[in-house]
Amino acid sequence: MSHAAVSRILGAKATPTPDLLASMAPVLRVSLGELLVRAGIATEEQIERVGNRAAVDMPLTVEQAAALLGISDPQSVAMFVTFVTGLQQQEAQRKTDTDRQGTTGTER
Repeated sequence: MSHAAVSRILGAKATPTPDLLASMAPVLRVSLGELLVRAGIATEEQIERVGNRAAVDMPLTVEQAAALLGISDPQSVAMFVTFVTGLQQQEAQRKTDTDRQGTTGTER
């Protein structure tokens, strides 16, 4: 981000994008919701409504998790996605194997 862009944002002559705010929030050690409210993009009520939803209702994609972790290089994101997808497949296989063992063990 250029110095001119930062200056425009700080001078209230430009509004930062939600993506920019999402990358700034961890650095500033504040929530994305707080930055969205302060930037005038969302109201506190909107943030509370979204925040009150169960995380299960809105699971993160692997790409969103990468972004939240600060992984932005396309190659690094691709590697992260591959790694996490592999772990998910291993976990699914482990669960399938465990379920089969449980079913087999109860038929005796």
